[in-house]
Amino acid sequence: MLTRAQAESVGTYLLKVFPVPVGSASNRTRAHGQMASEALEALGYAEETSWGCVLHETPLKPAVMPRWDDVSVVVLLAAAQSGRVRLAGYHTPDVRTGPGTADPMTLAALQGLWLVEEGRWNAAAKGVL
Repeated sequence: MLTRAQAESVGTYLLKVFPVPVGSASNRTRAHGQMASEALEALGYAEETSWGCVLHETPLKPAVMPRWDDVSVVVLLAAAQSGRVRLAGYHTPDVRTGPGTADPMTLAALQGLWLVEEGRWNAAAKGVL
């Protein structure tokens, strides 16, 4: 399961990548942010609607924290879709490569999710990638 610190970090990251203003139904997310909307709901940041999500003024504590690997996949997809990361492959634990390139915010998110160590994918990243 995701830790509370990871949940807050992921929520902040997703809101920067796919900004959703707090408030009314006029503040819609785009279709490419659907997984981000679902993750924000699971993290207690938003209420999902048929057209996207509406942010809560203050994040709610989820009854059950989302799975770490599910949220990690959403972060990777959000980063790739927004051009914040160019992925390099993961081969085996002995021959590791890391994100080809990642902006500092994305690299910090990947490190916070325990996917990257010293600029390289770690063993935990294998299942996510």
